[in-house]
Amino acid sequence: EMTTEERNEVVLRIEEASGLKGYTFFCFRSGEVPPLPYAVFYHPQTETESADNKTWARIQTTNIELYTEQKDFDIEQKLEGVLTAHEITWEKSESYLSSENMFEVLYEFQNTEE
Repeated sequence: EMTTEERNEVVLRIEEASGLKGYTFFCFRSGEVPPLPYAVFYHPQTETESADNKTWARIQTTNIELYTEQKDFDIEQKLEGVLTAHEITWEKSESYLSSENMFEVLYEFQNTEE
């Protein structure tokens, strides 16, 4: 388990460690999209655990989307290293966005705060 503050710190360390040209919450403003590689992060879902009409835990999902021109093992390894160093269990999926001519690697993890 980690606090929201600890999770936010990990998310911000990814930018420092990976050498991305851009990293922001949810999306870049129109006309401000940096050159590849870049990443965005967001929290698409929060679930709660409750009993006796009281919420006792909050489970928040965090997504980090990495966009690259080519498959970039080095950046992926750095990003995964930050997550692993902070004992975050994560899932990874990949796709090629042909309409954008770029690769997307999605990292997804959850943290529980009681």
